[in-house]
Amino acid sequence: MASFYELAAVCQSLSQTTSRRQIANTVGEFIARLDVAQAEIAARFMVGRALAQGEDARINLSGRAIWKIAAELAGGEEAGEEIFAAAADFGEAIEMLLRNRSAEPEPTLTVAQVADRFAELAAIEGRHARQRKLAALRDLLARATALEAKYIAKILIREMRHGMNEGLMLEAIAVMANRPAAEVRRIHMLEGDLGRVVRAIRTGAAPSGGQRERPAPEAAAATAPERPLKPTLAAPVQTLRFRMKGSKGELYDVEVSRIGARLRISCTCKAGIFHDFCRHKLELLNDKMGARASDNPEDVATLHEWLLGTDLPAAVAALTDAEEALAKAQAERRRRKHQILGLVDK
Repeated sequence: MASFYELAAVCQSLSQTTSRRQIANTVGEFIARLDVAQAEIAARFMVGRALAQGEDARINLSGRAIWKIAAELAGGEEAGEEIFAAAADFGEAIEMLLRNRSAEPEPTLTVAQVADRFAELAAIEGRHARQRKLAALRDLLARATALEAKYIAKILIREMRHGMNEGLMLEAIAVMANRPAAEVRRIHMLEGDLGRVVRAIRTGAAPSGGQRERPAPEAAAATAPERPLKPTLAAPVQTLRFRMKGSKGELYDVEVSRIGARLRISCTCKAGIFHDFCRHKLELLNDKMGARASDNPEDVATLHEWLLGTDLPAAVAALTDAEEALAKAQAERRRRKHQILGLVDK
């Protein structure tokens, strides 16, 4: 049974190299050592996916919530700004914070156990759901070493920053399976989820060449097992991802999820993690020229469709007007100050 600490150590090693080939080989060799179930989970975890494609949005925990729990465990809420300023990213800040605990837990978590906890978080709904989610997350972080907590946090906010992305993971899966990367990419087009790609290849469900054989309709009807229909109460989750430019050229990921009729928006910048709003979210919603680094006009069009019929466009426009009025008022204030200084003796 693979430990989560091993996975965290591999992720840590990836940040030490910029070679795509080395990253793909390291990850491919690692997941090749795991059994099918663990490899399926690891492929998702290592690109910042807590659960299968489309399911992780249901976890719905912000970086601020994660930080607050870690600070409570470490007794270091007052040192938050200092630690975050010294850390390279949010995950490292969590690691630094939890190293302040009086005792470091033993690395006992397995990859499967962490996946189970994530699934439990996603399944929590109904009355007092948020409090129950926070309690479950607290239990998980309390069991985690500082390094494990670093990557638990990174996975939950989808900010890995170790060079591994979805495309490179497909190359790693090709290394694992000793198959051409183009073939793995074709399988991914069919499956739509990295974990399912791993399972399909490892179990032989994906034939060589990435083409899935389809039985004749009569045969499919005869062999398909009967499944009782269940009423589905959970709203479908759709997610759009955008890369936005920071003021100093840095890049941040903004994610917009639609859960039924509700929208959820998150950003990986410091303000987005610790507060409810940041300028990158506003610039995305306002479709500010030049603010978006990602080239995904189809997703922008989809976002505009989601906003139709909601109060968000009017609220964003009102906020933009208010900020422009504030900027003008501040400029006028500075001008009046200079005017007064010019009228008095220095």
